[in-house]
Amino acid sequence: MKKMLITGASSGIGAAFVDHYKDKFELITTARTEKEWITDPGDITDKEFRAELIKKYNPHVVINNAGGFRESFDETYHLNTVSAGEIFEGFYDKMLPYTHIFNVISYGIRMYGWQDMSRERSYYYSSKKALYEFVNNVNMSKHRPVHVCNLIPGVVKTDAVDADILRKTQINKGIVEENTLEYYLKENYHKGRTPFHAFFPIAKEDLPIISEFIMTLPDYINIDDIVIGMFNKQTFPGKPTTQWGVYANRWF
Repeated sequence: MKKMLITGASSGIGAAFVDHYKDKFELITTARTEKEWITDPGDITDKEFRAELIKKYNPHVVINNAGGFRESFDETYHLNTVSAGEIFEGFYDKMLPYTHIFNVISYGIRMYGWQDMSRERSYYYSSKKALYEFVNNVNMSKHRPVHVCNLIPGVVKTDAVDADILRKTQINKGIVEENTLEYYLKENYHKGRTPFHAFFPIAKEDLPIISEFIMTLPDYINIDDIVIGMFNKQTFPGKPTTQWGVYANRWF
C-alpha cells in the first residue's frame, strides 16, 4: 500500500484527510496533540523533529497542512513559513517521480488587509503568502518531476474556526452551534467589514476529495493552484455549490 504523510493531523482539515484516506493509504500522521491515529507525535516547529521525519520517510503523497495563528510575527512565520517550507523542500528533494505534495495555503494570500484587521491575521496571511511564493518558485524550476499543488481554501468550517469566531464576536442570539460561522459571515456581509462575505463555509471534507481527484489526472498534468470557495447563496439559491478555480500547467 502506498504511503501518505499528513502534518497537523489531529484535528480540522488534517483529521479530515486522515478520515478520508485511512483505508486507501498507509498513513504517517504528525501533530503536537496525541490522538490514537497519530503515528509520529511531535512539534513541526522543532527542527530536529522535521529533519527526522524527512530522513525517516519517503511517502508517495505529502499533505503539508500544519499551520495556524500565533500571537507574534516570529512564531507565526516559524510555523507557517519556515517549518512548512522545510517540510515541502525536504520531501520535494527526495520523493519519487510523479508523487504528490499538497500544500494547504489560505485564500488570505490574495488579500491586503482591511479596517480593524487583527495583527495576528496579518501575520497569518503574510506568512502563508511567503510559503506560497517559495513553493511556486521551487515548483516552477521543474528540477524534479514531483507534482506540487497548492490548495487555497476560503473559510473552512472547523470546530476551531467556529469557537474562535464565537469567542471574538460574542455571538449568542439563539442560533444553533453549527450555524455560528455562517451567521458571522452574514452579519459582516451587511456591515461590509470583511472580504469573506463572498464565501460561505467550505466543509473540511471537500479538501481531501479535491486532492483525490487531482491524483487521478495523467502524470503529464500538474495542477499548480486550486482555489476553493463557496458560491453565495444569493447567487445560487438553495444548497451552495463548491467553486473551484484551477491553475494548471503541462509537463513536456
